[in-house]
Amino acid sequence: MASGLKRRDLRPCAACGKGLAKGGPLVYRVTVDRLVLDPRAIQRQAGLEMQIGAALASVMGTNEDLAIPLDTSEIVICGDCLLRPLAALLEDRDQATEPDRAILRDNHG
Repeated sequence: MASGLKRRDLRPCAACGKGLAKGGPLVYRVTVDRLVLDPRAIQRQAGLEMQIGAALASVMGTNEDLAIPLDTSEIVICGDCLLRPLAALLEDRDQATEPDRAILRDNHG
């Protein structure tokens, strides 16, 4: 089971910037792992699957990572804001990097 929030961990809601209690007694701590796809690993896996089939490739392949971890962020969200899209949360609180913002602009107008 995860640990609770200590006083030093308390901060305003990542979505609205208000106190956590304004959304009721439930708060959510969300850990976001940002990864980048590895095209070479994906190509190797796809090639193996084409040669021997997906079922055999899953047990005979090297089981290498198809995405490489970049970083991890942790945010705390009040109960009222839980349903907002995660990308909007990160954008609203300026936690996304400039390349992330460019991708969001390109893909979502």
